[in-house]
Amino acid sequence: MKFSHHLFHLIIFLFIGISSSSQKLVPCNSVDPQTKEKKWGFCDCFYADVVIKCQYDTTFAFTEGLGRVRQNSKYGFVDKTGKLVIPAKYEMADAFSEGFAIVLLDEKISFIDKKGVDVFKKTFKKAAAFRDGMAMVSNDQDKVGYIDTKGNLAIPFTYKWGHPFNKGMAAVLSTDGKTWTAINKKGETVFTFNEKVKNALGSFNDGLVMVTVNSPNNLNFDFVNEKGEFICDAPYVSAQPFKNGRAIIAYENKNRSGGLQFYKYGLITKGGREIVRAQYACLEESPIPGIYFYGSTSASISNCNGYGLLDSNGKELTRPKYSGFTRLNDTTFLCKEADKAIGNRFLILTTKGKELLNLAKENKEFNIAGNDTLLLLWSKTFKGDLLISVYHTQNGLLKDDVSGISVFEKQKLLLIPEWEYASGSLMSTDGKVIMDNIQTHEFSRDTSIKSDIPFILVSTDKNKDFKMYNLNTMITGLSQKETRITVASSRKGFYL
Repeated sequence: MKFSHHLFHLIIFLFIGISSSSQKLVPCNSVDPQTKEKKWGFCDCFYADVVIKCQYDTTFAFTEGLGRVRQNSKYGFVDKTGKLVIPAKYEMADAFSEGFAIVLLDEKISFIDKKGVDVFKKTFKKAAAFRDGMAMVSNDQDKVGYIDTKGNLAIPFTYKWGHPFNKGMAAVLSTDGKTWTAINKKGETVFTFNEKVKNALGSFNDGLVMVTVNSPNNLNFDFVNEKGEFICDAPYVSAQPFKNGRAIIAYENKNRSGGLQFYKYGLITKGGREIVRAQYACLEESPIPGIYFYGSTSASISNCNGYGLLDSNGKELTRPKYSGFTRLNDTTFLCKEADKAIGNRFLILTTKGKELLNLAKENKEFNIAGNDTLLLLWSKTFKGDLLISVYHTQNGLLKDDVSGISVFEKQKLLLIPEWEYASGSLMSTDGKVIMDNIQTHEFSRDTSIKSDIPFILVSTDKNKDFKMYNLNTMITGLSQKETRITVASSRKGFYL
């Protein structure tokens, strides 16, 4: 891709790169311009390239190297090259977990491996995904038990319901539906939940399971540890399971007449301590562990137009003035200014609360070049000039506020062209500088050989001769073949 400050618009060069198989793939779709039919495939996680052609009725997230697809109401699995490795023949299919997937074939539930083999040769009335080496299954009498990864019935069909194991423990419900019990992998009772517990909600996460408890007015939330003890002094009106040592909880926020106005959210530790006081109108876990999105603390606001960053100890890292977060890496987000009055522009924000760009930008685009993913952000100045920033999703900010850029995806090169002041650069797409402080010009067609080979002209001094470089042969530094050409320069163009 090329951004030209001379033309004041974007010119796309079709130098097609190959996306790395290590890229995280996500479902994406396209609409056929003729039939208007929507089809699904897989893109890279930034939606820069379609990696697996949009040809299915539906696609689902990859797990353990395989992506689930639906075609003609049947389910199958593709690998990251797009090959259909397990045919689309199942009436239903779940994602792979611990090497196995639950499938429905001829109205019978079973488990298959990554080769599509029915490994256990057993069918069940109900089944849940493997966790911690165990999977919950039920028989024709609707009794629940657990199988191990060899398909053996490790815990007999004796329960009405059960949740997945985690670190050797699971919560199960007695046949009469009245008592919740924590069991180990031998099926032995570790403890019986307090009679106040109405329901256990999921697995033991961080050694704690979320439960609902009966209270005088309604159903509230609490947490029970591996000893069967409640950890909260007062149950909450809303809660989320523990993750990374923290859980989001909420209190009712009453208005002056005593009626419910909205919830206020905070964070508690595994011991039940409220490390972040329930004061926020919005609080959500971010895709980066240990970082949360928080909203206003105003007593009169029940929703959030802007979010800030909060760490797991309650430190507000930014003001709540951002929106539209996209995780770029373990320490950085792409986001927008929440205030639409100033343009809703793009920013790059670190988990320490630092904005990396000198100026926010109006537009964005991701480019894939081999294993490198580049984020290009740009805006026009009042004079009509382009200001462009280039961010590498792993290596950080490469260039900020430059007036022109060309990305050669196939060659994995990045050119910052500069004609007048010898301040251009040529670098690899991972940010390694090949030539710096150069006077440059590039063109994509050589009419003498009638091909689309990209060339650049380079001079280290505006008063010196230029050399021509073929980008297809440019690999490391200046050791590649070069052709010396004498040219005269002009602000209006090149004259050979």
